[in-house]
Amino acid sequence: MSYGKIIITKKSGPGDLTGITEMDLVKIGANSNPSALFEGLQFNKEGDYVLTISDTLNLFEPVELKITAIKDDFVEQEESRNTDNVEKKNEGSRPIIAQIDKPTIVVPPIKMDQDGTGPQGQSNYTQGMGYTPLLWFKSFAIEERYIKLLRLYHVGIVPKIKVVFEDNKEILKGEATPTNDDTFDLFLNSTSENLKSIHASFKIEKFLQGPNEPDQKYIIEGILNVPDLYVENNNTYKGTSFEVLRKICTEMGLGFNSNITNTNDDMSWLNINSNPNDFIKSIISRSYISDDTFTAGYIDYYYCFNYIDVEKELNRDISKDVGIDTSGLSEQSIKDETERIKPLILTTDKSQSSSSNYISKYVKINNSSKKSLKNGYSTITKTYDRINKQFLVFEVDSLTSDGSESIILKGAQNDNKYKNENVKHDFIGKLDTDNTHQNFNYAVTQNEINLNKLSNITIDVDLPNANWNLYKFQKINVQIVNESSTITNPDIIDRRYSGDYIIEDIEYIWDGNAMSQKVRLIRRELGKTPEEIKNSPPFESVEEEKEINFNPIVGTTSVISPAPNSVYNIGEVYLVQDVEGNRYELNITEILPNGIEVNGVLKKL
Repeated sequence: MSYGKIIITKKSGPGDLTGITEMDLVKIGANSNPSALFEGLQFNKEGDYVLTISDTLNLFEPVELKITAIKDDFVEQEESRNTDNVEKKNEGSRPIIAQIDKPTIVVPPIKMDQDGTGPQGQSNYTQGMGYTPLLWFKSFAIEERYIKLLRLYHVGIVPKIKVVFEDNKEILKGEATPTNDDTFDLFLNSTSENLKSIHASFKIEKFLQGPNEPDQKYIIEGILNVPDLYVENNNTYKGTSFEVLRKICTEMGLGFNSNITNTNDDMSWLNINSNPNDFIKSIISRSYISDDTFTAGYIDYYYCFNYIDVEKELNRDISKDVGIDTSGLSEQSIKDETERIKPLILTTDKSQSSSSNYISKYVKINNSSKKSLKNGYSTITKTYDRINKQFLVFEVDSLTSDGSESIILKGAQNDNKYKNENVKHDFIGKLDTDNTHQNFNYAVTQNEINLNKLSNITIDVDLPNANWNLYKFQKINVQIVNESSTITNPDIIDRRYSGDYIIEDIEYIWDGNAMSQKVRLIRRELGKTPEEIKNSPPFESVEEEKEINFNPIVGTTSVISPAPNSVYNIGEVYLVQDVEGNRYELNITEILPNGIEVNGVLKKL
């Protein structure tokens, strides 16, 4: 049942009200009144304000609230880097990943006629519908007892599904066999009225029928059915990446969720013979907010595109995060859901084995050395601007914490020699920059490096009880508990691998008996023990020297010192890709005396 929304608007005051100003009214308990909790409201100026509080269903008369905003109630935006005009960082005041636009795609409800079988008809089956997977194809239900395996997961930004099942009703034989562009539905019940259930339609990508036998099995693989997501087109969109992605999602009927207010990358974004799926990924790769952020995005199981400032989510305070325990029928039978609310901490503690927060298995992976050997600790990106006749040289390093409570994985501890030497060079060819935002070339390397380094540390965990509170790119606390303490490891908590993580991926799995999850957790650094934190030298904050990453125009007759092409050396080899995606190996053979250009030998790969 929907209770509408609570809306907070500014009636008067010296500045603007920012943050989340709309929230759904929900009932936490069966006997409670609908309510909404607002967090992160901010004002951009000090002073006295009058706010109007109303609701969309007119359940109560609008009321006015007087508030005095002091210095701590508003955030002054910092200046963006490398610009002559004073521009504001657009990290925004939206503190969490929140819904901005609802999806307009409607998946028709599943309607099942009772057939009168048994003394109670199908009531036992329909009452438990969705607590186990329900597949719906051409007005037929494939019951969970015939589903041998179901995997719901992501490939790129799009959800996909794979199902292995027996067709006991012979639905898929003869005329009912899947044809081109057929779809099927999946319904999974979240077990809570305050958590979204999954009801999605999937376009059949692959249909495999096994040999004829009594228990004949079928395999269906599908991809989320979003109109026009896979259809090539030619369009131009003017605005920031935030505004353009939001518009594209509106056109396709997708909802839009974000923790970003806006980005700092206004330009004309050209989609030339590309489908929206690929176009969206290319926009994200070139998006820019500030030097201290990086972005990611994906389409969730609820037909919403999520556009995320990952660094903001990494810095979010999750100490008070709670969730609803979604494990087992015993928990689901509790009418008052306030009794099911628990701290949202994933743990290997066996005392929590009946909870949806319990980790039954895990694999720890440290990728930091492998990544540094392949990609270095920082990257110098070089490109040539054919419009402005200039070389652009960017040195990009990944973001880190201050190191006071974690081990920064960039070379050996207290030794910067190898870190400073292990720098990779990347030449990305000649580019036209007459229609790009000023950080277009820098952003692609910045986003790629930070996303790559974010998975220095990976834990793949199994949750035997599916946790419906989790979502991709959510920050969550993880506690790895040692089986027993030892002389070398007296602490019961694994301090190196316990701590805050980002959820990179979630996979729902039905194995024929129960629903579980596989969750991939990632972070950049290892944790420190309490003794290491206490005994480490106090962290000295040093102001980072930001280089100016968009270069001044270099004319062919100008006298420049040092010359732009002095950053190259004869014999250096670069990987180059042209606009058609062809890759080449470029070997520098000559540094031209004009100080700008170089000669080289291209070898197609």
